[in-house]
Amino acid sequence: MTPSRLLHCIALAFAITHFHAKAETEKVNYLVVSDIAVPFQINEERNSTGGIISDIVTDIFRETHYNIVPLVASPKRISKLISEHQNHPWITYDAKVWNATAPHGELIDVPLFYAHHSYLTCDEKQKEIRTPEDLRKKRISILSTFDYPELNQLERNLKLLLSPVRSYHQGFIMASHGRTDGFVEMDIRLRYNLAAIRQPEDKLEECFRFLNMDAVIPPYPIYLSVDRDADEALKALIKKRLIQLKQGGHIQDIVKRYTSVYLPDALSR
Repeated sequence: MTPSRLLHCIALAFAITHFHAKAETEKVNYLVVSDIAVPFQINEERNSTGGIISDIVTDIFRETHYNIVPLVASPKRISKLISEHQNHPWITYDAKVWNATAPHGELIDVPLFYAHHSYLTCDEKQKEIRTPEDLRKKRISILSTFDYPELNQLERNLKLLLSPVRSYHQGFIMASHGRTDGFVEMDIRLRYNLAAIRQPEDKLEECFRFLNMDAVIPPYPIYLSVDRDADEALKALIKKRLIQLKQGGHIQDIVKRYTSVYLPDALSR
């Protein structure tokens, strides 16, 4: 074999090897919001350690040629990465009412589950919430890190008082000790955090009841959001695997894993 022929064969072999290596290790950045996204995304010391959305993403890409790389950052940092088209391609989660990844993200049109809100209370007189009028003149704890437009409107119209708190534990203590009438938050997050930070001396579980807030805050679907510029093959794979997970009941199992409660109404309206 001539030297030129040998070099040609080596170059061809390298190109083939490089092509297969690329096909086997296509990278997808998984954007993880630090600290405030529990139990959807859980992280410790800037490392992704699980969560409802994280487990779903892991299952979607299991045994595929995609390499999922978690990127943990603050909400502002993630918003900047998305808007400046950095870390392409990426995947995370969003809701139409949040619109956090628009216009650079594309929602995969298969809802993961529906987010419901609950009114956590120790008030035995409050049996249910059928209309916004049931909250008139109530003092309600809410998390200072999230927005509640429906409650803000009611605060102006019904003279209820919103009392922002810095943490779930503070909200639980305020409601259990009667300093507020109740604590309103997303049901999944309430259940997870109550179980995670409950302390025996608090005796929180002895009086708390979860009252459905659908009459005040309509439930809305949570979606996976993917980089709008990602390959169509990647988007199609995500949708296909997501449908399979839903039909097999795996998403229900994941939600139950983090709440200790089977929540069928969290998955459909």
